[in-house]
Amino acid sequence: SMRVATLLSLFGSAIGIKGEDHMTLTAGGLLHDVGKMVIPHEVLNKAGKLDDKEFGVMKSHVTHTLEFLEKTQTLPKGVIIIAGEHHEKLDGTGYPFGLAGKELNQLARMATIIDVFSALTDRRVYKPPMSPEKALGIMGSMTGHLDQTLTLIFKEMLLDSVGDL
Repeated sequence: SMRVATLLSLFGSAIGIKGEDHMTLTAGGLLHDVGKMVIPHEVLNKAGKLDDKEFGVMKSHVTHTLEFLEKTQTLPKGVIIIAGEHHEKLDGTGYPFGLAGKELNQLARMATIIDVFSALTDRRVYKPPMSPEKALGIMGSMTGHLDQTLTLIFKEMLLDSVGDL
């Protein structure tokens, strides 16, 4: 979540998001998966593919996250939207709400891009890390899932930062 928050903060800066919206974006990245703390360890860290029942348990982390975040009255609504929509897909096949297209919040679309990038490039118990280049190639083909305009901006941001090193 710290990596997601950092990348979201950089991504937000790259497209000119400032002030409260930038803070909301960063906080949304930090808190988007807080509901995973109630997912059983054997599901969360399973070395193999999840079966349908286990996948259902894993998907419930979004609902658990929303339950936790909605108890905090002072939390910006955008943080809750990011947490609730980060597994939604442009084509409506995501979860938990099946939102599609314009129903998806722009900050949540950004969070989805970063969440997918992190999932692909992080080392997980069930897979080694993927190179950023390969991950970006895969993400570029996820037209029904990811906002491709924002994905291209994210890719350019990453390439610009590598050029600065």
